[in-house]
Amino acid sequence: MILIVEDSKIISRSISSSLHDLGFTSCVATTPDVALTLYHSEPRPELMILDNNLGPGLITGMDMLDYIDYKIPVVIHSTDDALRIPAVQRGVEFVSKTEGINGLMGKIKTMVKPGN
Repeated sequence: MILIVEDSKIISRSISSSLHDLGFTSCVATTPDVALTLYHSEPRPELMILDNNLGPGLITGMDMLDYIDYKIPVVIHSTDDALRIPAVQRGVEFVSKTEGINGLMGKIKTMVKPGN
């Protein structure tokens, strides 16, 4: 199962549908609190796709990295390309939303395989 952390329903549905087409299951968290609960649950997700801007007054995706143990791969998925270097420095992948759904799916296919 791939955990999608995204506050936009349109984007999360698109990601979820594309993952399904590739043979993955997914679940969506729209807030950091729900995302962290799902991240630390058993069975643990195989991978987390993490939007950076999760809404006004909420911590960012980059801030959420302070609350995880890095036991699964993480992809920051954001329109803010300035986060690319800080994400990599934190040990996570980065895919710009400007790369489209194919760019994100291409990255995911290199990180995990369906059915694992």
